[in-house]
Amino acid sequence: MQPLRVANVSRIGPERCARELLAAVPAIMRFIRQEMRGHRQRPLTVPQFRSLVFLNMHEDASLSAVAEHVGLSLPAASRLVELLVKRGFIERRARSNDRRSVALTLTGRGRT
Repeated sequence: MQPLRVANVSRIGPERCARELLAAVPAIMRFIRQEMRGHRQRPLTVPQFRSLVFLNMHEDASLSAVAEHVGLSLPAASRLVELLVKRGFIERRARSNDRRSVALTLTGRGRT
């Protein structure tokens, strides 16, 4: 990994900042994927991992919230969550105030 450069205080415009950020994101995502593949015991995709991180920060989140965070359609997010439930990372619980709504919670394994 490269050391960070000393920050300068020059003012750059928002367009240049956005261009540089968008240019850096693919390299950052490649690095994250490479690290995840190198350290995983059981395969987790980046969307699955991001879903677990989201649920760790947002206890009892809805499927819609997970889908929005990860950038998936509701059917795709439902398939992702179903797989994570089957693998023991997530639990579904009916909400007491609305039986049509389901709360998603990490299991102990999901937190680990």
